Amino acid sequence: MPGRLLTYFSKTGTAFLHPGEKTATALLLRKLQPQEAEHILELGFGTGATLVQLHAMQSKALIYGLEKNASMLAMANKRLRCCGLGKKITLFAVDHTNVIPFEAASMDSVYAESVLALSEGDSLRSMLQQIHTILKPGGKLCMNELLWMQHVSKQHMEEMNAQIQEIFGMPQANTTCSDITAWKDLLRDCGFELLETMNLDTVTANAYHLPFSWKAFISDCFTLFYKARGVLHSTLRKERKQYRKEMRAIHREKILEPWLICAIKK
Repeated sequence: MPGRLLTYFSKTGTAFLHPGEKTATALLLRKLQPQEAEHILELGFGTGATLVQLHAMQSKALIYGLEKNASMLAMANKRLRCCGLGKKITLFAVDHTNVIPFEAASMDSVYAESVLALSEGDSLRSMLQQIHTILKPGGKLCMNELLWMQHVSKQHMEEMNAQIQEIFGMPQANTTCSDITAWKDLLRDCGFELLETMNLDTVTANAYHLPFSWKAFISDCFTLFYKARGVLHSTLRKERKQYRKEMRAIHREKILEPWLICAIKK
């Protein structure tokens, strides 16, 4: 089933589904520097935890989210309603065509966490071109993405992707644009100017923190409630055990590294 791992994560309300987790999100939002009245879009918002944190950082920004997975969208809507943000953050579903439904030069910032690197083949270039189109001149793109390390062969990447696709219903990472050097080149080709790249393996856990707000606190409680549900629910508990076993069998060597990438539209 396509995206069945994501469907499992949605049922358990899992937040910050990317390397570095909350620390990486705190760093990304710091680099994003959201301002009052800005239009900000998250691509692939998952269960919506980062959207709540963004609102906590800048409550007067106009925040939007796009998500392909229906279960994730449903859980994010639950989270936002629970946090009293159901009418303050606007969520949209995107279909298999991956068309971003916003007008040209309508966004001040776009960000994503472990989303764009999952785009297969040349669809990554298409997504970056669309992001470039919807950003205002000087608009910012920030990403936390898991990329292949430079020593990994194309054959190994494709074998790993095929294996993970079969088990989890999604690829590991794009093989056409594989490592950080290729990403830098692609971003420049798509009309971006790089601001910063940072290997997140070099960032100490808990080195960056998200601002406190009661809505963010409620969001954290929401996450803990569904995490407990995943442990107590027998079917979900079995799924979790099986996924962990399969992940350990696959990832026996370090072949991927997490990167923070920030760029602006020229």
